[in-house]
Amino acid sequence: MDTKNNQKEFELRRLAEKTLEETADNDYHSEKTPEDIASLIHELEVHQIELEMQNEELGRIQGELEKTRDKYSHLYDFAPVGYFTLSEKGSIVGLNIIIRWMRFQGLKLFMIPEACVNKNLMKDTFGTCKLC
Repeated sequence: MDTKNNQKEFELRRLAEKTLEETADNDYHSEKTPEDIASLIHELEVHQIELEMQNEELGRIQGELEKTRDKYSHLYDFAPVGYFTLSEKGSIVGLNIIIRWMRFQGLKLFMIPEACVNKNLMKDTFGTCKLC
């Protein structure tokens, strides 16, 4: 994973250098005074610190999001009742531990015809849904 990040950083730097080469005015760089160069260095250092602070904030937020995801994943998986997740098309895309355990034990989860093997959500005549 670290190698993948290094490759992304290398590619990003290569693209930035290419963009700089394409847009740089060589005469512009030769006209800089030592004060101008010192000012540019200062601006770059401040910008670097800003980026590091933003990166730390993004890392903190990512950690909070992971904790929240783990909390709700735990609630879903270890609920005392069976839950399943449906796609927008009505296909079953996820089962919690209770339903997986019931399937493992060979228990019939739903009263469904054997012909209904694609696990699509079908509407019955009363407007409610059943698994087929």
